[in-house]
Amino acid sequence: MQFGSLFSNRKRAHRETARALHSDIKARALKPDLYLAELAEDSLNGRFEQVAIHCAMLMRHLRDHGEPGRDVSQRLYEEVFSGFDYSLRETGVGDTSISRKVRKLGEHFFGLARGLDAAFADGTDEALIDFANRNGLGHNDVPRFVSYLRKVDDILGVESAKIISKGAIVWPEIPD
Repeated sequence: MQFGSLFSNRKRAHRETARALHSDIKARALKPDLYLAELAEDSLNGRFEQVAIHCAMLMRHLRDHGEPGRDVSQRLYEEVFSGFDYSLRETGVGDTSISRKVRKLGEHFFGLARGLDAAFADGTDEALIDFANRNGLGHNDVPRFVSYLRKVDDILGVESAKIISKGAIVWPEIPD
């Protein structure tokens, strides 16, 4: 009985961490500086892409922290897509088409995540620039957007263990 309680408390803590991380990701991805600097398109699709990119970048690093990181990553994914579902409903998407639209968002999200992983695995700015261009990211200043992605990746790489335990992220500023 005590083991079940311990397991349940850990899962609850991971769910709460994921909720806090989702709030941090939304706050960063929707912060006006990305759009004012013309690094992201100020549209529903542009906002989705920023949430997806920031989430995918965090999930890349969470996976490196064993079972707790994978669990927080999975719960973060669930939180993000629950938020997408809610947002679509708020914009008037009907119940009959919601699952199809969320599935399409999921496909787009995983395409972005795979492309991002491959670009960072390559290790070159050219790979990141190619990734951004292929996916229409970086809006009017792709090299500056890539510089921002590198700063985010550096912070998440160093801080991901703390992020799991605290459920908070300090995002970098937009590069000049």
